[in-house]
Amino acid sequence: QRMTLSCALPVWQVILNLLGDSKNENPIMLSGKAMNQDDSLAAATASNNHTARYSIYFCKAFLAVLFGSWSTAREMLEALKPFERTFKDHFVSYVIKLFNGLVAYENFRRTNKKQFLVKGRQVIKAMKAWSDSGAITCTAFLRMLEAEDAATKGNMTDTAKAYDKAIEACKESKMTPFEALACERAGTFMLREKMTLLTEGYLTRALALYRTWGARTKRNRLGLLLQGLPTASRANMNMTFHQTMATNARTIPSDANAAAFGPRKNYGRGSRYSNFDVSMQTESFAMDDAFLPEGPSPLLQTPY
Repeated sequence: QRMTLSCALPVWQVILNLLGDSKNENPIMLSGKAMNQDDSLAAATASNNHTARYSIYFCKAFLAVLFGSWSTAREMLEALKPFERTFKDHFVSYVIKLFNGLVAYENFRRTNKKQFLVKGRQVIKAMKAWSDSGAITCTAFLRMLEAEDAATKGNMTDTAKAYDKAIEACKESKMTPFEALACERAGTFMLREKMTLLTEGYLTRALALYRTWGARTKRNRLGLLLQGLPTASRANMNMTFHQTMATNARTIPSDANAAAFGPRKNYGRGSRYSNFDVSMQTESFAMDDAFLPEGPSPLLQTPY
């Protein structure tokens, strides 16, 4: 029972961090109501509890990737390497491989060192082999990494299509956290390219997905980024965001100067936006607990 508890506490602390209920204000620190990161890791090491250490390292890596702390993510992924063979058949091994790829591409973007690009493409090769062998989860992760690779080549159209495929693959796999992450990655890419309207579209969909998942802390931080976008109508909004929900309509805003991002323009199935699959809906809300769905948080209902 103690071993089971030691493995479950890091997951519980992740949930608390995402809900904003942690005593620690740093969301990537596994210290709060459920556990103390340093004490738990010391106890797991002293008792030779490899499973508990694996759980701590993985949960911290998950939070680091989610909140963009890439140096911490890289550190945790290095710490997980000795456990690769022991846990190679565990479902989170696919997630860890995804994180390795994301960290590699992020490091390449920041340093322009080819070694990181090579590593990212090695991860894609491994993920493709898993996907081809029937690991359905890996297909969505493969699409996410292919989008990151497309972003390194500088072709805006190909990159947009690749991110749209990744988002759709995550949606089909019903992996809301990763669908949100894919939208956020697409949005931050568009932000770097100064494509304000596309940035708004991707990030507002990510915001809605984080809301659906129940990740209050992540939602609030992304909301602040959205609020600061240099959009014509933003100055007239008070904590207002475009709550983007997946629907059958395939639309994006067509005029940056239109009030509340209207009118909207429809794009056909053959266009580069055909997989964007969102409709822009304007809804004002305060960044508080009222924005969460009623009832138990979806965080308590997902293995991720």
